[in-house]
Amino acid sequence: PCCACWRGCRGSGASPGSAWRPLVIHRAAGPLHVDGRLDEKCWQEADRRPLRHYAGGELKVGGSAALCYDTKTLYAALWLDEPTPAEIKSPVAPKGLWDGEVIEWFICPGVDGLDYVQLAWNPAGRQFNAKCRGTGNGAFKGDSTWRATWQTASIIGNVGWTTEAAIPLAELGQQVPTDGGMWRINLNRHRVVEAGKPQWSALSPT
Repeated sequence: PCCACWRGCRGSGASPGSAWRPLVIHRAAGPLHVDGRLDEKCWQEADRRPLRHYAGGELKVGGSAALCYDTKTLYAALWLDEPTPAEIKSPVAPKGLWDGEVIEWFICPGVDGLDYVQLAWNPAGRQFNAKCRGTGNGAFKGDSTWRATWQTASIIGNVGWTTEAAIPLAELGQQVPTDGGMWRINLNRHRVVEAGKPQWSALSPT
């Protein structure tokens, strides 16, 4: 996952001349309206980062992502390219969520990096959430019985789609971190245009 730094630490964590710097989570002036339009000031000024190929290869269909927060909520936004928007697949139950286009949001507030949550959704608004704990060597145990209350909204356009998600910090068992606080966060895109041929991209390839 990438390191996300709460506003007030711009540039911290990277030495002079270093190409690496944490993604900065800017604070919004107030609660955001989760509608998928991404036209609010917070998103216009956000630290927007490109998605990358999950294995370090060439990403043919790109996108970007950013994070914001207010006193009660953490928000994610993605701007996603799509040359064939009519082909976006958003299956509804009982078909599998990962049979179509899916965004995954991994949030790890803990210092040890072991406990995290996984949120997933598609353009139709179908959701999945789980609490997870890493058990070593890339393995983890997940609890999908966790029932979090969170929001998503998406808009499909002519050349791509935008999507927005929001989860209350209380659902994560957290309060607003102090300036300079660091969380591990990742956003992944599971793109499916041809059945059985998913394409993965992420803020931080894993």
